[in-house]
Amino acid sequence: MTIAQKMAQRGHNVSVIAGYNGNELKKEFVEENGHRIEVFWVPLMSIFTNKHPKFKSYLPPKLTAFRYLNALNYNDYDVIHLLAFGHILTDFINLVARSHRKILTIHGFPKYVESQGNASFFTKLLYKLYTNTLARFTLNSTDTITVVTKFVAEECLKNGIKPHKVKIISNGIDLDRYINVKYDLLQEKYKIMKEDVLLLSIARIDWFKGFENAIEPIDQLMKKTNRPFKYMIIGAIEDRYYYSKLKKQIESKGIKNNVIFTGFIDHSLKLQALTRADIFLVPSLHESFGIVSLEAMAMGKPIVASNLEGISCILDHMSTGFLVQAGRPIEIADAITNLLDNPELRNKLSSNAKIEVKKYDWNKIMDNYEMIYRQLR
Repeated sequence: MTIAQKMAQRGHNVSVIAGYNGNELKKEFVEENGHRIEVFWVPLMSIFTNKHPKFKSYLPPKLTAFRYLNALNYNDYDVIHLLAFGHILTDFINLVARSHRKILTIHGFPKYVESQGNASFFTKLLYKLYTNTLARFTLNSTDTITVVTKFVAEECLKNGIKPHKVKIISNGIDLDRYINVKYDLLQEKYKIMKEDVLLLSIARIDWFKGFENAIEPIDQLMKKTNRPFKYMIIGAIEDRYYYSKLKKQIESKGIKNNVIFTGFIDHSLKLQALTRADIFLVPSLHESFGIVSLEAMAMGKPIVASNLEGISCILDHMSTGFLVQAGRPIEIADAITNLLDNPELRNKLSSNAKIEVKKYDWNKIMDNYEMIYRQLR
């Protein structure tokens, strides 16, 4: 939706087709700086969702929606931008849209369903069937494919996409939305004391986010530094089984009062957490693009992050962030201790990050997209 909003702000007429878990086709208009965005809400099928809730947003549209989408005149649009690769709704629109002016954006290929992921055999089988049929057609039939990092570009080539079709355009951030604010409400709501060292992560609760590796050393950090710690994790719970494992880990280590799961919170409260945080953690095991790193960079927070392709393309070790080997709790602990003991290093990482993040400003990112749109017209 962000790209749609930015294009509308630039004076373009924009329509959005979005899937949702409901029963009726809906149409609404969203105002954006005096320009209206037309939004079509398309109901998705609900097969398999009881046993496999992760399928909810990936399933095809319902029969009534099929007929509706098939009847749309796609030639009325100068460009069709397919933004949710891996969602069958996107593949269906690609099938029925006769226009040849199509751009596909890929944020990454899902690790959950690959060999190292913890998806069920049934899910992996379905994904393999999908990649050999609908996904393959979508990848081959769009004119241009944009990816958020060089790493994702390389994955595209491994999937047989022709190099000339692939262009790298990173995700962006609205820098003017990230300013220091008062955080009294946050501290009161989550019982954070003035003397607490606040570690912060922002990510949905899913296995590949690697939270267990950041939780593991907290008790030892408190003993080693003789300081109280709180670790706040902001994000919706997507993997209930993984969440229960984290809760058991916390209970067994006796740090129930030191780890805070907030669930989803609004931007104002998230901004308070970013302002209050002493160190920002990205302990992911897999990551195509670390957009939360941009949020922390914009706020000038020292960052400890896994040295993954999707993160190292943003953060430079010991210049704009502190990179550690993924899945290594001891390295996370050492990095945190290093930063707490070294204010000069903290200040260096923070100031460099605030400069580096400016190149991810959405206005600059949209210039690149607009150029591709004009080339396709």
